[in-house]
Amino acid sequence: MKWFKHDSNALHDAKIEKLIMKFGIEGYGLYFACIEIIADKLTSDNITFELEHDAEILAYKFKLDTLKVEAIMKFCVNLGLFQYNVETQRIVCFNLAKRLDTSMSQNVEFKKIVTNPNFTHLIESNSSVKQKRREENTKEEKHKYGEYSHVLLTDIEYQKIQEKTGDVIGWIRKLDEYLQNTGKPYKDHHLTIMTWYRKDGKTAPAKLKSTLIPLDKVTEEEQAETARQATKLKNKLGEKDEIIF
Repeated sequence: MKWFKHDSNALHDAKIEKLIMKFGIEGYGLYFACIEIIADKLTSDNITFELEHDAEILAYKFKLDTLKVEAIMKFCVNLGLFQYNVETQRIVCFNLAKRLDTSMSQNVEFKKIVTNPNFTHLIESNSSVKQKRREENTKEEKHKYGEYSHVLLTDIEYQKIQEKTGDVIGWIRKLDEYLQNTGKPYKDHHLTIMTWYRKDGKTAPAKLKSTLIPLDKVTEEEQAETARQATKLKNKLGEKDEIIF
């Protein structure tokens, strides 16, 4: 394919901006250079949208460090600018495939590509994969907690336990140590903790009673007697400074 659509405002695309923020013009230039390489190899007999070049070849071709090229390509995959074919172990650009339509050119070879059943299947397959990934991503990730890392909770579950019990760390420790000692599996650790809390942690601890012995209130006679004793002691010792009780 001799040419492809390139938006004049591509620089303002959020994913492209992230790429530039991390790798500068090298990241931007390498990304579109790879797209050009893929498009150049695209024919009616080759509609894989795969990049034949590996990081080593790209590094040599564009005078870049191989490790930097690998980092840029992985970052592009994470952003969704590229995809990775596990079977062929090659970079794929389905974004380029979505930009092709019969209105772009009157070239017969080009129209063969767009109307090829394999091309349609490729686009539909990629859409299904993306939808599946979106559904998987909606499932909140669980994190490991505890000294032995046995307790698995989502951020929301962690917050709920803290709000309900006021001691999420304590309950995590209790479950973590129990799992370590018994080896028993629990499918839902959030549910387990809340069940335990309802059984023996629902009632707040009783307030501690003071162990101090209460003193009787001092009477006025006792206060006067104390003052007399102080004066007597002062006169006896011959002190001039006032003694304060």
